[in-house]
Amino acid sequence: MRITGGALRGRRVHTPASAQLRPALERPREAIFNILQNRMRDAVVLDAFAGTGLLGLESLSRGAARAVFVELHRPTARLLDELLVEWTLADRARVVVADFLRVAPALAREGPFDIAFVDPPYPKQLASAALATVADCRLLGPDGVAVVKLHAKHPLEPPPALAVVDERRYGDSKVVFLEWKAENKA
Repeated sequence: MRITGGALRGRRVHTPASAQLRPALERPREAIFNILQNRMRDAVVLDAFAGTGLLGLESLSRGAARAVFVELHRPTARLLDELLVEWTLADRARVVVADFLRVAPALAREGPFDIAFVDPPYPKQLASAALATVADCRLLGPDGVAVVKLHAKHPLEPPPALAVVDERRYGDSKVVFLEWKAENKA
């Protein structure tokens, strides 16, 4: 996999062999970042269920100020940490080795986040629970956006505080963009 845009464009991210990892493919990832391009400059980004960290790395490449990566699998998190050092991004990023659903309340101290990527493993069907956690812990800033990637056949039940503002389908995946409803922005 490679970074598709920004200062790190073309750099390769090597993905460890694992049935649990589904790195965001280049074409859909590029489409997501085209949609987010006006929000990226100086953004604070959360990459929950980070895996190889492609979404957070792409954000840093495209001008995000800071990124927090959450990854439960220790060897994958270690590889991401090493990559951040190699690419001299360690001063703008942090890797948290933990279960996102458990660590989310503590992440509120590092936010609010302008963009929260929620891309949990498909077999677990965690997207709705993870999104509810983002809302319950107030991880998004008032003008923040949550970007949820899930299998196209899996339903997403947004929490009452968030509204779907866009939805796209890419092969067997769908990407849903959500923002706070007006009455929940404060």
